[in-house]
Amino acid sequence: MICDPSNLETDFLLFRDGPVVVTSERSLWTQSTQWLVASRNFEHHRWQLASEPSFYDEVSKTLNWKEQFGYERWNGKLDALNDGASSCQFTD
Repeated sequence: MICDPSNLETDFLLFRDGPVVVTSERSLWTQSTQWLVASRNFEHHRWQLASEPSFYDEVSKTLNWKEQFGYERWNGKLDALNDGASSCQFTD
């Protein structure tokens, strides 16, 4: 089992490179996010990909972009997304 609730380091597999996660293993993603929400009280946000502008708007709203960085919206760069998501509070 990838997400062992007795081991507080199991989220390391999914988040070892920062809060922005890229994985091609759908089962790893599904199992890990379900465990983080249920066992660690994480919030799980899904952003719609209807259009590039609306996607940028959703990300910016979720991550409080203006409050964090002083400008209206995320610019689409992954480094900036990682920085924005880093401000999220992760709880045990």
